[in-house]
Amino acid sequence: MSEKRLVYLANVPWRSFSQRAHMFVRWIHDQYGAQVLWVDPYPIRFPRLSDWRRLQKLASKEQEVQPSWLEVVKTTSLPVEPMLGSQYINSVFWRPLHRKIDAFIKKGDALIAIGKPSAFALQLLGHHEHTPFLYDAMDDVPEFFTGRAREAARWRESEIALRVDRIWVSSHTLQKKFSHHAAKTDLVLNACADDSLPQLPQSTVNRDVSPSSPVLGYVGAMAQWFDWDWVIKLAHKCPQARIRLIGPLVTSPSQPMPGNIEILPACEHRDALNHMRNFDVGLIPFQINELTEAVDPIKYYEYRAMGLPVITSRFGQMRRRTSDKHIFFAEQDAAFDTIVKQALACRVEHRHVQEFREIHTWRRRFNSTNLVFA
Repeated sequence: MSEKRLVYLANVPWRSFSQRAHMFVRWIHDQYGAQVLWVDPYPIRFPRLSDWRRLQKLASKEQEVQPSWLEVVKTTSLPVEPMLGSQYINSVFWRPLHRKIDAFIKKGDALIAIGKPSAFALQLLGHHEHTPFLYDAMDDVPEFFTGRAREAARWRESEIALRVDRIWVSSHTLQKKFSHHAAKTDLVLNACADDSLPQLPQSTVNRDVSPSSPVLGYVGAMAQWFDWDWVIKLAHKCPQARIRLIGPLVTSPSQPMPGNIEILPACEHRDALNHMRNFDVGLIPFQINELTEAVDPIKYYEYRAMGLPVITSRFGQMRRRTSDKHIFFAEQDAAFDTIVKQALACRVEHRHVQEFREIHTWRRRFNSTNLVFA
């Protein structure tokens, strides 16, 4: 049997916080024994000052031990992708990477996966017409951009969707978006990494049903999708609660923050899970707009796998979870104090959390799909 080989055009750098992309390549190695060539992403919009600060933080991260079955390569390019003809400008920089990919896939049965629509991905599709391609649509990527960058991303994504062999989508909204490719589209929701979760306590998970100073916690980026107004109203309505926000501060609030809001820096995944052990409630305060309409937040699965009730805005995939008795929806004009009391009174039983962990694993999600190697 020929060796399996995966080329993965990632949507995030390998050295970033572990996300769906990292879980996918680990699963494909475990499932097929595949060797993986991970291609770090390059910018598909014009640069901003904040990009430099983010790259500096990434460079300062401690280098994790890279698996022997994985090789990480960079994509060299000029940040001009939204421009017409940018692929011709960057083609000269991409030649060494094309040669590397050519040599890599010739050594076995290959699959090329695209995690982010780009001009390089389209060019690769043209170079390898007989190699199976997968597009994993994890978000509505064009909605992260504006102006020319958004239009360019929309066009490239539609071309990629037309030409790949399989499409995975992470939400029902994305499934509807790609409905004209329904025959080759699979709904693959997000999940949690069960092998990194700490052991559950016995009986019920909650330590104290009515803590005098509950911790309402959030782990994740505070970026353009984060609803600061929602959080600040929550803090004002529940002054006895501590609102603990953990993650990179990309966008700051436009009004003063109450004293019961604390912001902690981004941390490694294992540390984030340890922080969750000290939460009484998990928060998902996302804005309701086109950007979040397609989002299935991984933090939902992690909160629930840690035995936490969840208070969330009614966005994207979350609005479909009305049958989950551990979720409490809060609109902008909600009676936050009442909702917090209801969430704190929610008993989360050990057996229910264990069942949730067993059902919502990355392994189970990916095992439900069919992949074809050349």
